[in-house]
Amino acid sequence: MTSVYIGAKFDGHDSAVFVVCPAQRQMWGLAMERLTRCKHDPMFPIAALERLVAYAPIDAAAVEQVFFANSFSSDRDTVYPTGQYEFDLAARRDQDGAGRLTPDGPLETLHECMTRHLARIFPGAVVKVRHHDHEYCHALSSCFTSPFDAALLVTMDGVGDHGVFSRAYTLSGGALHAVGLSRSDERIYNPHKGPASFSKACSVGGVYSFVTALLGFVVN
Repeated sequence: MTSVYIGAKFDGHDSAVFVVCPAQRQMWGLAMERLTRCKHDPMFPIAALERLVAYAPIDAAAVEQVFFANSFSSDRDTVYPTGQYEFDLAARRDQDGAGRLTPDGPLETLHECMTRHLARIFPGAVVKVRHHDHEYCHALSSCFTSPFDAALLVTMDGVGDHGVFSRAYTLSGGALHAVGLSRSDERIYNPHKGPASFSKACSVGGVYSFVTALLGFVVN
């Protein structure tokens, strides 16, 4: 049975996909910014997945199972127009005329959007979509690419799921065990100019972004 495993950051800055095909013992990855030339592009990475499938020796019509994992569990039920991706794609191609465009179509959740496009790209496959905690994904990627069998892992982020920006885990027995977290619903903003000029989550990454803005650099 031909199976494909896909990991994605589907929404938000630096959207990207990573494809693993065990039968061929190969893997490929691509960020949307590499296609659109828009730095830190948050556009749904559907075009990136299509480009990888076309580049890699994968017969999409012959794939029988697709396992898709998204790195933000709280995005699952975020609602968008069904034409959001097409709108964003057209806007990248015609930036001067983008103001004349509006997202179109009935509403759907991000989960439904993912499932719909995966079914189109892999028409004969059973598609299974899962959504995972963002900090857990950070920790997991570090854990299983390290040489350690036992370790303490701590994530420090700008924003994660449900206000959590940092989690601590221990690694033992080949698995991660959560031991603590930090979260905040507060926002950081410029006290002299108000939240319209700058607004970020009150987190380690938010403080970093605030100092970056005070120094005159562009914050992503």
